[in-house]
Amino acid sequence: MVAVNLSSAANACQKNFAGHPNLSVLQASLFALPPRMGAADGLYCIGVIQHTPDPETAIKVLPAYVQSGGQVALTVYPKKRSTLFFSKYLVRFFTKRMSDRVLFFLIRLSMPLLFPLTDVLFRIPGLGRLFAFLIPVANYVAEPQLRDWKTRYRWAVLDTYDMLDPAFDGPQTISDVTRWLTEVDLRNLHSPVPGAYIGEIA
Repeated sequence: MVAVNLSSAANACQKNFAGHPNLSVLQASLFALPPRMGAADGLYCIGVIQHTPDPETAIKVLPAYVQSGGQVALTVYPKKRSTLFFSKYLVRFFTKRMSDRVLFFLIRLSMPLLFPLTDVLFRIPGLGRLFAFLIPVANYVAEPQLRDWKTRYRWAVLDTYDMLDPAFDGPQTISDVTRWLTEVDLRNLHSPVPGAYIGEIA
């Protein structure tokens, strides 16, 4: 298995999985992966495409690294009519212009208020999803693995930062992504859930 990340997160991955002899970790751009990657049996890309400056090229270049008969699985934030009104995109107009340190400081400063507030609002039946759409805080109240309050609080701080900080965040329509994947000859293409795509290299 080969894991790739453009940032220094590759170093953290290498550290977290040290001792696994079948894993190689590369710090590289998906637009310029080493040629030897072309023989991969499969490719799994989650949470990356929309954070590149050119989602179409990213989608089209990835299958080239997989051999015939291999599978490609990727996700792209789905673009809907309501996407432009999602609070995070309105707030990102300001936050992406901030320095990383300032944004992280402001999130940590406001989280003692926003976390308990969203902890209540996001749980209201029928209205929780609306409040999650209107308040750009990553509080995963429905995630069973995050029942511990302290752990979920830490996740809320880090994922809210991750939500508001990226230089690029470009959701794509289902029709566009399907067309791009079809143009690179992916067969048996299907989407098990909105934004997720699985296909096989011809």
